[in-house]
Amino acid sequence: MHKLAANLILRPNALLLVVLIFLMASSSVKISSGAENQTDSSEITNIEKRLDDLQSTLTEKEANAKVIQGKIDDLANTINSAPDFDKAYAATKQRETFISQMSVINLEVANLQTKIKTLQGDTDLLKEKAAFQAVRPTVGEDYEQQAKFKKEYQALLVSLKDKSMDAAKQDEIYQSFCEKWGLANISVVPTPLEWRDGKIQLARCRVCLGSGKCQTCNGTGWVKITCSQCGGTGEIRIVCPACHGHDKFCPRCGGKGYIVLYSCPKCLGTGTLPAPCKKCNQTGKCDACKGTGLATFEQMEEENRRQLLQGAN
Repeated sequence: MHKLAANLILRPNALLLVVLIFLMASSSVKISSGAENQTDSSEITNIEKRLDDLQSTLTEKEANAKVIQGKIDDLANTINSAPDFDKAYAATKQRETFISQMSVINLEVANLQTKIKTLQGDTDLLKEKAAFQAVRPTVGEDYEQQAKFKKEYQALLVSLKDKSMDAAKQDEIYQSFCEKWGLANISVVPTPLEWRDGKIQLARCRVCLGSGKCQTCNGTGWVKITCSQCGGTGEIRIVCPACHGHDKFCPRCGGKGYIVLYSCPKCLGTGTLPAPCKKCNQTGKCDACKGTGLATFEQMEEENRRQLLQGAN
């Protein structure tokens, strides 16, 4: 030890190096935290730009689909009013071409909608992460602090279950606990907490994962059901009058066995109809957390029981 001190005194450069290393180590947590916040903000911006581009493409595709659907409907009228077989056959072939184009566009629209939904979910998670960072304490990866927090938190949960204690007293105890552990901007109403990614955070709802949206209708309050008039085909059909549905080489129906008269007027050719979501009673909110995005104590207890059972097996 004395030799090390003597070497540092005799070598000023070595002493300076030690001081620099110490300063860098003490500021590394702050630097990494700032970089993390900047990265999240940049990711959100990039995703939102991609969302705008995809939304523009989707709007263009939907406009093209409406134009083609109009041509399909016009040709259906032409087929029904055709004076002879040749004109009806030519119109049928032309209509089948447009129907094929419509199928391709519908597939592209569905893929775009899936991509948009996925990116919107990513954006929500990043924004939620940024919101949670505002209430996290400074204990970081200190495992002794983590163990201490869990022990004190279990004691807090026991006190919150005391039915003889009034709500105001429970709120006071909970708020004191949050202030002690550096959790600011927390509601006075007791909300489950959890240790996640080395930080104390508000526990997310286990059903909606913090989005607060109903998982059945994705927060819209509506679901799609099969159209009862067309059976989900989006078309009003009749049995082919030429082959009665039994000739695979019939020139009138192309072997399909039926002829499409027109798009279904009830569902407008989509094959589906909107219906109120029964899961959330059309509120669009997650039934488990009532739209807050936060876990309930019942959810946490159920998860703990499940983990205990898995550990026992």
